[in-house]
Amino acid sequence: TPYGTNAFNRYRAGWIDPSQVLVYTGGVQTITIAPAGVAGTQMVALPTEVEWSFITLDARRSVGVDAIPDSFQGVTSHYVEQICPFGVCWGTAAGLYSYPPSPDNLDHVTVPGSTLTIDYDGGAPAIADGTLVKVLSGSDAGYVVKLVGFADVGSSTFLGDILWLADEGITKGCDDTDFCPSGNVTRGQMAAFLVRALGLTDSDPAIDFVDDDDSIFEADIEKLATAGITRGCNPPANDRFCPDQPVSRGQMAAFLVRAFGLTDRGSVDFTDDDDSVFEADIEKLATAGITRGCNPPANTQFCPGQSVSRGQMAAFLHRSEVYLP
Repeated sequence: TPYGTNAFNRYRAGWIDPSQVLVYTGGVQTITIAPAGVAGTQMVALPTEVEWSFITLDARRSVGVDAIPDSFQGVTSHYVEQICPFGVCWGTAAGLYSYPPSPDNLDHVTVPGSTLTIDYDGGAPAIADGTLVKVLSGSDAGYVVKLVGFADVGSSTFLGDILWLADEGITKGCDDTDFCPSGNVTRGQMAAFLVRALGLTDSDPAIDFVDDDDSIFEADIEKLATAGITRGCNPPANDRFCPDQPVSRGQMAAFLVRAFGLTDRGSVDFTDDDDSVFEADIEKLATAGITRGCNPPANTQFCPGQSVSRGQMAAFLHRSEVYLP
């Protein structure tokens, strides 16, 4: 690169202490990446599937006599490939690549107010592939960067929806680093998704399902019931919520229709929901453009009894963005 010394080279030269390196493996984190000569985190490393190789983020900032044009200042990203026989590493002949590949050395500079989605296609996809890098602001102290990603979503059809869900604070993942996009959404998880998405806070003390006392989602379930979005899982008594039960696509339609106050059934007519108690909800959801069906490209069916995956739920909620507060 024409300006400054890349953080990885500074690290190899001993100018950056290991304590100033953050290894990112997933989740939602907001950090400040400091430029050369400033205390703090000076390099973020995202592991790849190639051993000893990774993608780096660092801060390029004009300081002192090292004047850098404004267009070259920002968070820079590079793919570092190494050879490490016997655990001793050095750069390959190709060494350090700009990321994304950039003949003009500008494509890999992300400025405040801009985003970069890690999607390396050069043969070494990142374990955290699909990570969203949002540069929120910049100053001489460094760049404030929000990292949004999960280690298991890089190849998911729902990558964009999942990143949106995490960026909005609606999901925290299924553990510290993963989202589990193919896992089924439970009714308890669905309650948490909707409570966060809608910003629900009220909880009626009179509402008390008999089967959620040991659930981590008890508070979310009671808020959802207070808002009239759920009625329980055992009609007509409806004194149970079944928090660990997977959400079916038909149930999900009912949740979302009540959550967003949808009323228009339009002219949608799926071929497999005529005997479903959720037929009206399904048609309202489709008319609103929140669902497209379950058998693309024809999409003539809805599959009301099929369980909803976490990735699919991300897509449903992302399409519902216009209805969210």
